[in-house]
Amino acid sequence: MALLFLIQVFLIQSLANTTNDSLKIVQLIQKGELLVAEKTIENRLKLANSVPQQIFLNQSLGDIKKLEGEMDIAINYWRKSNGLRLAYYGKKHPQITWNYALESNYAYEVWDSPRAKIYADSCTEILNQLNTQQLQSINAHLILNMLGEAYKQSHSRDTPEQFIKRYAHVEELYLRSLVLQKTPKSGLYDLAKTHHKLGNVYHDMTIYFHRKGLDKEVVLSHYQKAMANYKKALDIQEKLHGKTHFERGKTYFVMGLLHQHLPEDIVSKSAQQALHYFEESWLAYGYESNNTLWYESIPNKVDFLMMLKYYTISLQDKFESTKKLEYLKQAESVNNSALAIWRIIHSTTQQSDINQKLSLYWLIPYQEYVNLQVLKLKNKQPINLEDMLLANQKLKYFDILKKSGKNRAFEGQNLKEVQAKLKEDEVFLDYFTDKGNKHLNVLLITKRDIDFVELDNTVLTQLADFRTAILNFDFTTYTSLGLGLYEKLVPKKARNFKKWIVVPDGGLHQLPFEALLVSRRNIKQRDYRSLHYVLNDVEITYAFSTALYKGTLNSFPLSILAMAPSYKQNGLTELPFSQQLVKELNRNYSASSFVGKEATKARFLNTEETLIHLSSHAEINNTFSPYSILHFADDTLVANELNFAHTPRFVVLNTCNSAMGKIHSGDGINGFVRTLLNHGVETVLANIWEVDDKASNQLLTDFYEELHDGNTSHQALRKAKLKCIKNSPNSELAAPFYWAGHLLFGEELKIDEGGEYWWLWVLVGLGVVAGVIRLIVFIH
Repeated sequence: MALLFLIQVFLIQSLANTTNDSLKIVQLIQKGELLVAEKTIENRLKLANSVPQQIFLNQSLGDIKKLEGEMDIAINYWRKSNGLRLAYYGKKHPQITWNYALESNYAYEVWDSPRAKIYADSCTEILNQLNTQQLQSINAHLILNMLGEAYKQSHSRDTPEQFIKRYAHVEELYLRSLVLQKTPKSGLYDLAKTHHKLGNVYHDMTIYFHRKGLDKEVVLSHYQKAMANYKKALDIQEKLHGKTHFERGKTYFVMGLLHQHLPEDIVSKSAQQALHYFEESWLAYGYESNNTLWYESIPNKVDFLMMLKYYTISLQDKFESTKKLEYLKQAESVNNSALAIWRIIHSTTQQSDINQKLSLYWLIPYQEYVNLQVLKLKNKQPINLEDMLLANQKLKYFDILKKSGKNRAFEGQNLKEVQAKLKEDEVFLDYFTDKGNKHLNVLLITKRDIDFVELDNTVLTQLADFRTAILNFDFTTYTSLGLGLYEKLVPKKARNFKKWIVVPDGGLHQLPFEALLVSRRNIKQRDYRSLHYVLNDVEITYAFSTALYKGTLNSFPLSILAMAPSYKQNGLTELPFSQQLVKELNRNYSASSFVGKEATKARFLNTEETLIHLSSHAEINNTFSPYSILHFADDTLVANELNFAHTPRFVVLNTCNSAMGKIHSGDGINGFVRTLLNHGVETVLANIWEVDDKASNQLLTDFYEELHDGNTSHQALRKAKLKCIKNSPNSELAAPFYWAGHLLFGEELKIDEGGEYWWLWVLVGLGVVAGVIRLIVFIH
């Protein structure tokens, strides 16, 4: 009996110690003392001998990384806790709801709405089978808060009826969470967060109903509900932490955001109130001017960066409406803080693609920096165009730029370095949009100078119509817009240059500049073969940024892997002309060719050839680009699985829309092209719309001939396009649909002509060596 009593006492004390440890860790995280919390968890993990404790500790590490914005690291810890949870509790235990909730929350944070909803549905199904006691035992109020975020994220394509239904469901989840928190077991910290999230629901509904033109009273009612919940959150936060705390800063921020989006007729002095709440947020974060240590101490740096972005925009708006320079100066001050926190995020993060993650939420502060420079220029304030050039480099594809900087804090290239790449007949056209994608501007850089040109903002509304006209063979609309866009997009100073290096932005990623029309020549003939295209006069190179463009010609020994899968098994359309081209590449250039069932995923990834040609079907996910797919005969390749055993120099993706993907705000396109270049591929040929099997393969046949004849990659593609137009038997087959969608990205390559005759150079070398030896012998 005495032994049993001692065992019981030991178990009770161990449980108490574990509970105290858990409470201490939770409190450290809630206070924002993340480094201390992380060290405490690491020490506890070394000693943790109970599985529930290991689950808690790993999940808490994930929570810390989420707060820091390190979602890829967070999910690793969460999945470790999920594996332990599944092994310990089994599939049917209520605790397993956490596995689904955490996966859903990760998907939500990386903007993968469909997957977030799938996991949320699985989680909801289990929760609905639990009673109140079971729900409280697993802290289901926290799970319900996660599910609310997952369900509301994908509302952008909803009809009004779907939106109302979706948000009624989300509102119900948060109200249910509040009910579960009416017991002493639930902490005030969680209660404040739930009111904050419920306020966000009414916030979204307020903005949505206002934009849909609903009755003012309905809009005002939801606005009042939002503000009431935000104020409840603030009251609780103040009781817990006082005036200064990062959660309090977040709540003030969303209050400012709500007012920024509402006009004066809904809320009196809404713009002024927005500025007030942004300033309150700034103060709640405990802002200390020019204090690097303070910046580094902020636990949720990404959230703080978001507040600074919208604070800057609000100040810009105020300047534009009042023309008072004090607001412009204040906007610059706030933006400087955003740039400082952005640099810290970049220098401390463990994610290589952090700029892409930030761009998902439009959080790259160099966009506001450029906007401010444009405003200053328009209002006759002095600016430095070279600073704008460097800012543009940090906007577009900065993840690739950082890699090229060999792991140092890469700051881009200055004007002299950029101009050194240019020849006298070459011009950089570095495009960028300003606030709200309403205006388009371009930095025009030549060997001698740099200019800023403000372009006609109607361009941005015409890009989609121009693309549609090409795809629909609408000759009248195409020629009209082709001429108009040329006049609006290409500054007069650039038109006499023979080579354009185009750095697109936003919707310009979908525009083939070669297809613009230079003049009205022969338009009345209504024959695509006789039009005066930019292609006729100019060689165009597409660059990701001025810093990433090297301006050098690289040679490579040509060895080709050519593939054209068969799709009889999975119901996709067969590509007979693609298969024919692959066979011709084998006959003409000794390509390693695989057709039909032999065109497998493993062969694609494990080749040692320098050039890969793939003709296949692709599915482009414009919502979440890492899930875009290439189809092979035996399997599919998802973009985020792409990893070559031996990186090729050149990849030709003869697939529909292979150059497309999700357009990130200020950070280019996330798709196959970016993925390939990030893996070390130097040049990619891809398509910005659907591919016609016959016409596409004829174009590529001509391309390979030109390439093999000694032309560079860019020259070869241009000549192939001109040949397509010239040799077409009728007008329609010369239409831009058949040739303009094929674009080259990356470096300019040329076949190393000596590569095929390496043995001859070896013999010459041996002959020279033998001659030298004979000479030496003779002298001696």
